[in-house]
Amino acid sequence: MDDKNLPYFFTETLATREELTERQRTLKFTLEDLNWLDAVFFANHTARMAQEPAMKVETLHLNTCDGLAVELAGAFMMSPAPDGGTFLYTPCRGLEKFDNTSKLTSELSAWLKAPKQREALFHYLSIAQRTSLGTRDTLTLTTQPVTGAVFEEQQRTLQRNQQSNIQGMLQELDLTSSFTSMLDQAIGSALAARFPGPNQRETRVTSHSTETSQTPNDTKQPTTPSTTRSLRETVLAYFVNDGWPVGESRQYSHPDKTLDSDQPTHDADDRNAISISIHAVPRSPQALSRERSSPIWFE
Repeated sequence: MDDKNLPYFFTETLATREELTERQRTLKFTLEDLNWLDAVFFANHTARMAQEPAMKVETLHLNTCDGLAVELAGAFMMSPAPDGGTFLYTPCRGLEKFDNTSKLTSELSAWLKAPKQREALFHYLSIAQRTSLGTRDTLTLTTQPVTGAVFEEQQRTLQRNQQSNIQGMLQELDLTSSFTSMLDQAIGSALAARFPGPNQRETRVTSHSTETSQTPNDTKQPTTPSTTRSLRETVLAYFVNDGWPVGESRQYSHPDKTLDSDQPTHDADDRNAISISIHAVPRSPQALSRERSSPIWFE
Protein backbone atom coordinates (compact mmCIF):
# COMPACT_ATOMS: atom_id res chain seq x y z
CA MET A 1 0.00 0.00 0.00
CA ASP A 2 1.21 3.53 -0.79
CA ASP A 3 2.25 5.08 2.54
CA LYS A 4 1.03 8.47 1.31
CA ASN A 5 -2.49 7.32 2.11
CA LEU A 6 -1.70 5.98 5.58
CA PRO A 7 -2.50 8.03 8.71
CA TYR A 8 0.43 10.13 9.96
CA PHE A 9 1.06 9.75 13.69
CA PHE A 10 3.13 11.68 16.21
CA THR A 11 5.91 9.09 16.27
CA GLU A 12 6.81 10.13 12.73
CA THR A 13 7.33 13.74 13.80
CA LEU A 14 10.17 12.60 16.07
CA ALA A 15 12.33 11.38 13.17
CA THR A 16 15.36 13.33 11.89
CA ARG A 17 14.24 16.68 10.48
CA GLU A 18 17.02 17.74 8.15
CA GLU A 19 14.58 17.77 5.26
CA LEU A 20 10.95 16.90 4.64
CA THR A 21 9.99 13.47 3.42
CA GLU A 22 7.78 13.09 0.37
CA ARG A 23 4.99 12.00 2.69
CA GLN A 24 5.33 15.17 4.79
CA ARG A 25 5.29 17.35 1.69
CA THR A 26 2.12 15.62 0.52
CA LEU A 27 0.51 16.52 3.84
CA LYS A 28 1.74 20.15 3.46
CA PHE A 29 3.83 19.96 6.63
CA THR A 30 6.86 22.21 7.06
CA LEU A 31 10.01 21.74 9.14
CA GLU A 32 8.75 24.58 11.33
CA ASP A 33 5.50 22.64 11.85
CA LEU A 34 7.40 19.55 12.97
CA ASN A 35 9.46 21.53 15.49
CA TRP A 36 6.33 23.28 16.74
CA LEU A 37 4.49 19.96 17.21
CA ASP A 38 7.01 18.99 19.91
CA ALA A 39 5.03 21.23 22.27
CA VAL A 40 2.17 18.71 22.35
CA PHE A 41 4.35 16.65 24.71
CA PHE A 42 4.78 19.52 27.20
CA ALA A 43 3.36 19.03 30.70
CA ASN A 44 0.59 21.62 30.66
CA HIS A 45 -1.17 24.46 28.87
CA THR A 46 1.09 27.12 30.42
CA ALA A 47 4.24 25.45 29.09
CA ARG A 48 2.75 25.02 25.64
CA MET A 49 1.69 28.65 25.45
CA ALA A 50 5.12 29.83 26.67
CA GLN A 51 6.98 28.47 23.65
CA GLU A 52 7.46 30.52 20.50
CA PRO A 53 5.23 30.18 18.58
CA ALA A 54 2.69 29.20 21.21
CA MET A 55 0.47 26.13 20.95
CA LYS A 56 -3.10 25.84 22.18
CA VAL A 57 -4.47 22.30 22.38
CA GLU A 58 -8.25 21.82 22.49
CA THR A 59 -10.53 18.82 22.70
CA LEU A 60 -13.55 18.65 20.39
CA HIS A 61 -17.11 18.24 21.63
CA LEU A 62 -20.28 17.23 19.80
CA ASN A 63 -23.37 19.15 20.89
CA THR A 64 -26.98 18.32 20.07
CA CYS A 65 -29.92 20.71 19.93
CA ASP A 66 -31.33 19.24 23.15
CA GLY A 67 -28.23 20.07 25.20
CA LEU A 68 -26.28 16.81 25.04
CA ALA A 69 -22.49 17.34 24.84
CA VAL A 70 -20.10 14.47 24.08
CA GLU A 71 -16.33 14.69 23.80
CA LEU A 72 -14.99 13.24 20.55
CA ALA A 73 -12.75 10.82 22.42
CA GLY A 74 -9.16 10.59 21.25
CA ALA A 75 -9.34 13.68 19.03
CA PHE A 76 -7.88 17.15 19.59
CA MET A 77 -6.71 20.14 17.59
CA MET A 78 -3.59 22.31 17.87
CA SER A 79 -3.26 25.94 16.81
CA PRO A 80 -1.95 28.28 15.63
CA ALA A 81 0.77 26.58 13.59
CA PRO A 82 3.81 28.70 12.58
CA ASP A 83 2.12 29.67 9.29
CA GLY A 84 -1.26 30.23 10.97
CA GLY A 85 -2.72 26.84 10.16
CA THR A 86 -4.47 24.38 12.47
CA PHE A 87 -3.64 20.71 13.07
CA LEU A 88 -6.21 18.04 13.83
CA TYR A 89 -5.41 14.68 15.39
CA THR A 90 -7.87 11.78 15.32
CA PRO A 91 -7.03 8.13 16.08
CA CYS A 92 -8.52 6.98 12.77
CA ARG A 93 -6.95 9.60 10.49
CA GLY A 94 -3.81 10.66 12.34
CA LEU A 95 -2.41 14.19 11.97
CA GLU A 96 -3.90 16.50 9.34
CA LYS A 97 -3.23 20.14 8.60
CA PHE A 98 -5.81 22.77 7.66
CA ASP A 99 -5.44 26.39 6.59
CA ASN A 100 -7.36 27.59 9.63
CA THR A 101 -9.73 26.46 12.38
CA SER A 102 -12.82 27.35 10.36
CA LYS A 103 -11.83 25.00 7.54
CA LEU A 104 -11.03 22.26 10.05
CA THR A 105 -14.44 22.41 11.71
CA SER A 106 -16.19 22.59 8.34
CA GLU A 107 -14.37 19.47 7.10
CA LEU A 108 -14.95 17.62 10.37
CA SER A 109 -18.67 18.44 10.24
CA ALA A 110 -18.82 16.94 6.75
CA TRP A 111 -17.12 13.74 7.94
CA LEU A 112 -19.64 13.42 10.74
CA LYS A 113 -22.42 13.31 8.16
CA ALA A 114 -20.76 10.51 6.16
CA PRO A 115 -21.68 7.13 7.74
CA LYS A 116 -18.27 5.44 7.33
CA GLN A 117 -16.31 8.48 8.49
CA ARG A 118 -18.69 9.01 11.39
CA GLU A 119 -18.34 5.40 12.50
CA ALA A 120 -14.54 5.69 12.50
CA LEU A 121 -14.60 8.97 14.44
CA PHE A 122 -17.04 7.51 16.99
CA HIS A 123 -14.90 4.41 17.57
CA TYR A 124 -13.66 5.51 21.01
CA LEU A 125 -16.95 6.87 22.28
CA SER A 126 -18.72 4.73 24.83
CA ILE A 127 -21.64 2.61 23.68
CA ALA A 128 -23.99 4.83 25.66
CA GLN A 129 -22.62 7.96 23.98
CA ARG A 130 -22.96 6.46 20.50
CA THR A 131 -26.51 5.43 21.31
CA SER A 132 -27.34 8.92 22.59
CA LEU A 133 -26.00 10.58 19.46
CA GLY A 134 -27.63 7.99 17.21
CA THR A 135 -27.76 9.12 13.61
CA ARG A 136 -28.37 12.79 14.31
CA ASP A 137 -27.15 14.94 11.46
CA THR A 138 -27.23 18.22 13.35
CA LEU A 139 -24.20 18.29 15.62
CA THR A 140 -22.53 21.52 16.67
CA LEU A 141 -18.78 21.43 17.30
CA THR A 142 -17.30 23.24 20.29
CA THR A 143 -13.84 23.09 21.86
CA GLN A 144 -12.31 23.09 25.33
CA PRO A 145 -8.65 23.81 26.12
CA VAL A 146 -6.54 20.97 27.48
CA THR A 147 -4.99 22.26 30.70
CA GLY A 148 -2.76 19.30 31.60
CA ALA A 149 -0.64 16.79 29.69
CA VAL A 150 -2.40 16.12 26.39
CA PHE A 151 -1.95 12.37 26.13
CA GLU A 152 -2.63 11.78 29.82
CA GLU A 153 -5.97 13.57 29.52
CA GLN A 154 -6.69 11.68 26.31
CA GLN A 155 -5.99 8.39 28.11
CA ARG A 156 -8.31 9.32 30.98
CA THR A 157 -11.13 9.99 28.53
CA LEU A 158 -10.61 6.65 26.79
CA GLN A 159 -10.48 4.78 30.11
CA ARG A 160 -13.63 6.54 31.29
CA ASN A 161 -15.47 5.42 28.16
CA GLN A 162 -14.18 1.87 28.52
CA GLN A 163 -15.37 1.80 32.13
CA SER A 164 -18.77 3.00 30.97
CA ASN A 165 -18.90 0.10 28.51
CA ILE A 166 -17.99 -2.37 31.26
CA GLN A 167 -20.72 -1.04 33.54
CA GLY A 168 -23.23 -1.20 30.70
CA MET A 169 -22.33 -4.81 29.96
CA LEU A 170 -22.67 -5.76 33.63
CA GLN A 171 -26.10 -4.14 33.76
CA GLU A 172 -27.17 -6.09 30.67
CA LEU A 173 -25.92 -9.32 32.23
CA ASP A 174 -28.01 -8.59 35.33
CA LEU A 175 -31.08 -8.42 33.08
CA THR A 176 -30.26 -11.69 31.30
CA SER A 177 -32.10 -14.80 32.41
CA SER A 178 -30.03 -17.36 34.30
CA PHE A 179 -28.96 -20.55 32.57
CA THR A 180 -31.28 -22.64 34.77
CA SER A 181 -34.21 -20.39 33.90
CA MET A 182 -33.49 -20.65 30.16
CA LEU A 183 -33.12 -24.44 30.40
CA ASP A 184 -36.44 -24.71 32.25
CA GLN A 185 -38.09 -22.67 29.49
CA ALA A 186 -36.55 -24.87 26.78
CA ILE A 187 -37.77 -28.06 28.47
CA GLY A 188 -41.24 -26.59 29.02
CA SER A 189 -41.49 -25.60 25.35
CA ALA A 190 -40.31 -29.04 24.18
CA LEU A 191 -42.90 -30.83 26.33
CA ALA A 192 -45.79 -28.41 25.88
CA ALA A 193 -47.45 -30.33 23.02
CA ARG A 194 -47.30 -33.75 24.70
CA PHE A 195 -47.91 -32.56 28.27
CA PRO A 196 -49.94 -29.32 28.12
CA GLY A 197 -50.59 -27.67 31.43
CA PRO A 198 -48.14 -29.11 33.99
CA ASN A 199 -45.24 -26.95 35.10
CA GLN A 200 -42.21 -29.05 34.19
CA ARG A 201 -40.15 -27.34 36.88
CA GLU A 202 -42.06 -29.55 39.32
CA THR A 203 -41.26 -32.80 37.51
CA ARG A 204 -38.98 -35.07 39.53
CA VAL A 205 -36.83 -37.90 38.21
CA THR A 206 -35.87 -40.83 40.40
CA SER A 207 -32.91 -42.76 38.99
CA HIS A 208 -32.21 -46.35 40.06
CA SER A 209 -28.79 -47.87 39.50
CA THR A 210 -28.47 -51.63 39.89
CA GLU A 211 -25.21 -52.45 41.62
CA THR A 212 -23.83 -55.42 43.58
CA SER A 213 -22.38 -55.64 47.07
CA GLN A 214 -20.18 -58.23 48.71
CA THR A 215 -21.85 -60.23 51.52
CA PRO A 216 -19.98 -61.68 54.53
CA ASN A 217 -20.02 -65.16 52.94
CA ASP A 218 -18.37 -63.76 49.76
CA THR A 219 -21.54 -63.86 47.68
CA LYS A 220 -22.85 -60.88 45.65
CA GLN A 221 -26.34 -59.52 45.97
CA PRO A 222 -28.04 -56.70 44.02
CA THR A 223 -28.60 -53.31 45.55
CA THR A 224 -30.65 -50.49 44.02
CA PRO A 225 -29.52 -47.07 45.29
CA SER A 226 -31.66 -44.24 43.97
CA THR A 227 -31.35 -40.49 43.54
CA THR A 228 -34.06 -37.93 42.88
CA ARG A 229 -33.41 -34.82 40.85
CA SER A 230 -35.33 -32.17 38.99
CA LEU A 231 -36.06 -32.70 35.32
CA ARG A 232 -33.69 -29.86 34.49
CA GLU A 233 -30.81 -31.49 36.39
CA THR A 234 -31.54 -34.81 34.70
CA VAL A 235 -31.56 -33.31 31.21
CA LEU A 236 -28.32 -31.45 31.89
CA ALA A 237 -26.64 -34.61 33.23
CA TYR A 238 -27.82 -36.55 30.17
CA PHE A 239 -26.12 -34.18 27.75
CA VAL A 240 -23.01 -33.63 29.86
CA ASN A 241 -22.50 -37.41 30.11
CA ASP A 242 -23.55 -38.03 26.49
CA GLY A 243 -26.29 -40.48 27.41
CA TRP A 244 -27.74 -42.50 30.26
CA PRO A 245 -25.42 -44.28 32.72
CA VAL A 246 -25.15 -48.01 32.10
CA GLY A 247 -27.56 -50.01 34.25
CA GLU A 248 -29.70 -47.02 35.23
CA SER A 249 -33.50 -46.88 35.07
CA ARG A 250 -35.66 -43.82 35.72
CA GLN A 251 -39.09 -42.98 36.98
CA TYR A 252 -40.68 -39.59 36.31
CA SER A 253 -43.24 -38.01 38.62
CA HIS A 254 -45.25 -34.83 38.74
CA PRO A 255 -47.71 -33.59 41.40
CA ASP A 256 -50.39 -33.13 38.73
CA LYS A 257 -49.86 -36.47 36.97
CA THR A 258 -50.59 -39.94 38.36
CA LEU A 259 -48.16 -42.63 37.26
CA ASP A 260 -48.83 -46.32 36.82
CA SER A 261 -46.34 -47.86 39.26
CA ASP A 262 -46.64 -51.25 37.55
CA GLN A 263 -45.64 -49.93 34.15
CA PRO A 264 -41.96 -50.66 33.30
CA THR A 265 -39.92 -47.49 33.11
CA HIS A 266 -38.46 -48.46 29.75
CA ASP A 267 -41.95 -48.84 28.27
CA ALA A 268 -42.89 -45.46 29.67
CA ASP A 269 -39.74 -44.00 28.12
CA ASP A 270 -40.59 -45.46 24.73
CA ARG A 271 -44.21 -44.33 24.91
CA ASN A 272 -43.32 -40.74 25.73
CA ALA A 273 -40.13 -40.37 23.70
CA ILE A 274 -39.30 -36.92 22.36
CA SER A 275 -36.13 -35.75 20.69
CA ILE A 276 -34.34 -32.66 21.91
CA SER A 277 -31.65 -31.23 19.68
CA ILE A 278 -28.23 -31.74 21.12
CA HIS A 279 -27.51 -28.11 20.23
CA ALA A 280 -30.08 -26.87 22.76
CA VAL A 281 -28.14 -27.64 25.94
CA PRO A 282 -24.49 -28.03 26.99
CA ARG A 283 -22.75 -31.08 25.58
CA SER A 284 -19.84 -33.26 26.58
CA PRO A 285 -16.64 -33.23 24.48
CA GLN A 286 -17.64 -36.59 22.98
CA ALA A 287 -21.04 -35.27 21.94
CA LEU A 288 -19.56 -32.14 20.39
CA SER A 289 -18.11 -34.22 17.57
CA ARG A 290 -21.52 -35.42 16.41
CA GLU A 291 -24.00 -33.21 14.58
CA ARG A 292 -27.23 -35.07 15.31
CA SER A 293 -30.28 -35.09 17.56
CA SER A 294 -30.13 -37.31 20.63
CA PRO A 295 -33.27 -38.82 22.15
CA ILE A 296 -34.18 -38.26 25.77
CA TRP A 297 -37.37 -39.50 27.37
CA PHE A 298 -39.76 -38.14 29.94
CA GLU A 299 -42.82 -39.59 31.68
